[in-house]
Parts: sequence; structure tokens; C-alpha cells
Amino acid sequence: MDRLLIVCSLVGLIGASAGCGEDSYDTRRDAWNAVGRRVCAGAESCGALGLGETVGTCAEELVADRCQRNDCNAPPLGTDDAINACLDAISRLSCSAPSLPAECTGVI
Repeated sequence: MDRLLIVCSLVGLIGASAGCGEDSYDTRRDAWNAVGRRVCAGAESCGALGLGETVGTCAEELVADRCQRNDCNAPPLGTDDAINACLDAISRLSCSAPSLPAECTGVI
């Protein structure tokens, strides 16, 4: 539960966020999946995933939460490059970061 709160607080502060590597993000779901995997990988490295939880299940929960409130079949607001910049910035976050980086604002 604490892990989910940490991840949700990070994602909740994005409002609209973004993607992954050299990939193409055709839908918001694609972008949220990339962000979810990156955030959850960070949570795993910080020891913040729940017992028995994986990066994959954590990301699935995050995507389900975001897509419940948004049209995830729509294209993302930002370009693939903007989404990748967000992902790179997420990778640089410390375990004590209170929110997602500014590079993630308005890109999903």
C-alpha cells in the first residue's frame, strides 16, 4: 500500500506525462506504460515495491489507474522526443524525489 501511494503521488503530480527510449508512442496508453515501467523500476531500485510485486504489475496498476480517468486511445500531447526526455529525467530521480520531473509536464 505504501508503495502504491508513493507511485501514485509521483504520477498524480504529472497531470500529463510521458514515454520511453527510442520507442514510438501512438497512444496515451503507450506513453503511460513507458512512464509506469520507468517509475516502477525506480521504485524497485529504491525498495519501494510491495512484497512479491514486480515492475510489470506495478506498471499495469499505474496504467489502469491513469486510463480509468483519461482517454488512453488518444494520441499523447507531446512528441516522442518529449516523452523520451521525460523518461530520461525519471531515470535520474533520487529515491527521495517528491514528484516527477518538470520534463514530464504536459506530454501525455
